[in-house]
Order: sequence, then structure tokens, then C-alpha cells
Amino acid sequence: MKPYNVYQYLEGSMSERDIREKDSKFWGIGKWNNFILPLLPEDCSELTLVDVGCNAGLHCALAEKKGFKKVIGVDSDAEAIKKGTEFKEKNGYKYELVLENIEKYLDDAPVVDYTILINAHYYFTISAWLDYVDKLKSKSRYVLIVTTKQKSKTHLASADIHYLDEYFKDWEKLDGIEVMSEEGDPSPRKLWTRLYKSPILDRVQFDGLANFNDQKEFYKELDKGVAPMKTVYGKYIKWYRRNQWTPNEIEDFILGKVKLYDNIKRKGLKKPMILNRKNKIVDGSHRYIIAQHLGETSGIFRKVR
Repeated sequence: MKPYNVYQYLEGSMSERDIREKDSKFWGIGKWNNFILPLLPEDCSELTLVDVGCNAGLHCALAEKKGFKKVIGVDSDAEAIKKGTEFKEKNGYKYELVLENIEKYLDDAPVVDYTILINAHYYFTISAWLDYVDKLKSKSRYVLIVTTKQKSKTHLASADIHYLDEYFKDWEKLDGIEVMSEEGDPSPRKLWTRLYKSPILDRVQFDGLANFNDQKEFYKELDKGVAPMKTVYGKYIKWYRRNQWTPNEIEDFILGKVKLYDNIKRKGLKKPMILNRKNKIVDGSHRYIIAQHLGETSGIFRKVR
């Protein structure tokens, strides 16, 4: 078995296995071109992607080349992340690599358009995997999974394609890629791809949304270095809530918005915003305004129908 920290070939000297896999449609760039890329939209310029179990981040680099606005790779192997980071920085890529247990990462992860798990999900325990899939409903619009033939272990999630459909039975099953011919391939294997859509998340353009909460100037003032309580919004809240909240409560509220702004700038939105049937934001007005301030023209919402 190939050592995990050299599982993905990026550049430099090649092992005999690297040479075989270089021209295979089942490994590396070939895997991306044949089992992932055909299921991605043509225009990815507004979209975000997380590669779970990214190894050294080869697919992150390819996703950035494809045009995704933001790309994050997550893996728990320190050597693979180190190797990938060196490659990323040397070649001027902007994607982010995160050293983290892939099962735990989701709780603190941003909401994204695509989550890809490329030959990774069947290393989860079955219990952790089912919890993970449930959480993904409100974290990712689409989930793309590449799987293979794998000897079944009862305590782990199954690699079997039919079990995948069962795991995602509450999701909309979209396109898939079936097994390709192995004939003449220098490093053949059996692979399948499945693409699922969350039943509750959509990306919505900001134009036309009904919203009556506007603090854009607040974030402009923060960017200029104005103290939070001395901003126009800080003074307004101090006046508006003067009879309901104590001075400490008012300050905690304003500083909470500062913290939210800082978190979104660093990590993105962790929860989807919520729209009602009249296209009015009923939860997430501050996040919506921050996203607009940061130049976003659309966002990921959960619609209450």
C-alpha cells in the first residue's frame, strides 16, 4: 500500500507507482478529469468547495484552476498537509489547507456549495458517518463522493454504491458516473461517483431580498479603525436600547457583532441564513449585510416554505 503522505503526486521525482498512475484515468489528475469535473457546473466563480480528506491538496489545486471562488482542503495527516502547503506556496495557489480531524472539522466549518469526499468516506466509523451526513444537510448544498470496491468492515461506513444511496436517501440524487473500462489503463481500479443535493439549502442572489436591517456603515467604520462603541451604529444601539439593556449588555451586543464580522472574514458563514416564503430574511440579517460588505452578490440560504 502506498504511504499516505505520498499518496498524491504533486511534483518532483516520481516513484514507479507515480509513473503508472500519471497516465491513468483512475488516479490523480485523471481521477479529477473523469470522475469529478464532469459533475461540476461550468461557472464556479461564485461557488465554494471543501475537499474532505484532501491529502496533499491536488484536487484543491484543480478546483482553484476550475474557478471556484474559495477552496478549502481538510486532512488529519500532518506530513501530507506539510507537503501540500509547500507546493501551494511555491506555486502561488490561494486555496486553504487545514490540518484537522475530518470528522470534527464540520462543526466549525463554513457553509459551502460543494463538499467532495474522494475515496475518503469509508474510513469513517458508521456512527460518525451517519452523524456527518445529517450535519451536511445544513452545511453543503451538494456532496460529491467518489468510491470504490472495498472490503466491508461492519464498524465502518460502507464503500458500496447502494449503501451510499441509502445514507443519502433524504437528499436529491443527481448525476453519477459509473465504472469505466479498465482496458489498457496503466493503473486500473473500479471507481464510481455520486452527486447529491441537500434538501434544504439553496444559493440565492441578494438582489430583491426583503430586508430591513442595514448596518453597512458600521463595517465600513470598523475597517477604518473606528472604535465599535463610537461608530454610528454603536451610538444608535446605545440610544435605542437605553431603557431595555444595561450598558454592559449594549457593549456585549456591539462587540458580538465585531466578533461575528472577524469570524466571517476569516472563515466564512458557519450557518445558512434563513428566508421565509416572502423572500424576507428571518435569521441572518447581520451575516447578509457582512457578506454584501465583503463583496458577495449571493449567499447560501435555508428557505422556510
